[in-house]
Amino acid sequence: QGGRTRALLIHPTTPNIMFAGGVAGGVWKSTDSGGTWSTTTDLQMSSLAVVALTFQPGNPNIILAGTGEGFGNGGAARGAGIFRTTDGGTTWTRLAATATTDFHYTMDVVISTRNTSRIYAATRTGVFRSNDGGGTWANLIATPAGGCTDLDLQKGGPSGYLFIACGTNTNIGAIYRVVDDGTSVVQPIISGQP
Repeated sequence: QGGRTRALLIHPTTPNIMFAGGVAGGVWKSTDSGGTWSTTTDLQMSSLAVVALTFQPGNPNIILAGTGEGFGNGGAARGAGIFRTTDGGTTWTRLAATATTDFHYTMDVVISTRNTSRIYAATRTGVFRSNDGGGTWANLIATPAGGCTDLDLQKGGPSGYLFIACGTNTNIGAIYRVVDDGTSVVQPIISGQP
């Protein structure tokens, strides 16, 4: 079974194709607008705790899946990094550089619309940026309280910001931003209470 559904994707040009990420359930695919679902991830992913899914801009056959439910709930399942498919969900492989404790709880993944080799990941230990398609990663925010749980990118135009939400219900929250250019440093813009 799928488990708790934490992520949904609808194909940008063929809307009857949908993907769902389930905690302890892996990635499920529907080709009939949600009427029926199937999965191929049971034997291909070393963690089925899928909580984040994203298409590569311009190529919906490439999908990244972040694993590890790090939202502070009691039944949270640990992940094993970020997985990629290049064939619309038939086969999956782990990005080798995410096989570390920094990616045990990857709550969100975003691919830049300006450079699809640039990927951001929000994890329990911070926000990471890769400029080489996931081959290497740099930590942009060092271990914020509660980790970071959500990312949103200004997609239009030649430049824009990535916005980052960090904190949990038991930790002071904060919002940060970074220019989506592959080199800029993170700026805090809001700090609040849990």
